[in-house]
Amino acid sequence: MKDYYALTRKRFQGEEVADGYERRRFGTLKGKFLKYREEKIVKHILDGIGRGMKIVDVPCGTGRFSLVLKEYAGFLAGADISKAMLQHSENKGQYSELHHCEIEHMPFGDNYFDVVVCFRLIHHLPTEDRLKAFAEIWRVTNKHFIFSFNSKNSVAYVVNNLILKKDFYSETIQNMRAELAKFFTIKATFRVLPLVAGETIVCCEKKTSR
Repeated sequence: MKDYYALTRKRFQGEEVADGYERRRFGTLKGKFLKYREEKIVKHILDGIGRGMKIVDVPCGTGRFSLVLKEYAGFLAGADISKAMLQHSENKGQYSELHHCEIEHMPFGDNYFDVVVCFRLIHHLPTEDRLKAFAEIWRVTNKHFIFSFNSKNSVAYVVNNLILKKDFYSETIQNMRAELAKFFTIKATFRVLPLVAGETIVCCEKKTSR
């Protein structure tokens, strides 16, 4: 799993990957629909939290969520390990500031943000690194954490892992709950496309002590 994570990190550093990311992910009819569902769920969650907040989008990637998050943010930061991705985020013009960093080591003060948003990353991390990421997110948020992960309870997992034998890393909601328990309380979970796609969006609140 360490090799898988290392290779994934390296792949997303490339300019060609950054340049074609949104086209590959969201250029198809399926991709457009999944993007619509993601944004609808995030808006639903943020509607229940408020507006004018300090939000960090990590990893921000090409800034695909920036327009949605900007509706709710008085201050919107983005962070990513890929300089190529950050350039695309900068071109979007929605972020108050951008940072080149790892999610396990972010250059922000304690309780600095109202909301940490983290999409399409958590399931890529080995358990040790994921726990480090959860600890760091716990440190920089004063309350809310919204993230997505690929669930094993899906047709996509069966097709990609068991039939096509691809590196399509997924987790169970039970495992996510166990790992989060020290840091956050899960308030709600949402399936982007129930049973068919694995992506699950989780809304958490920070525990006051660890």
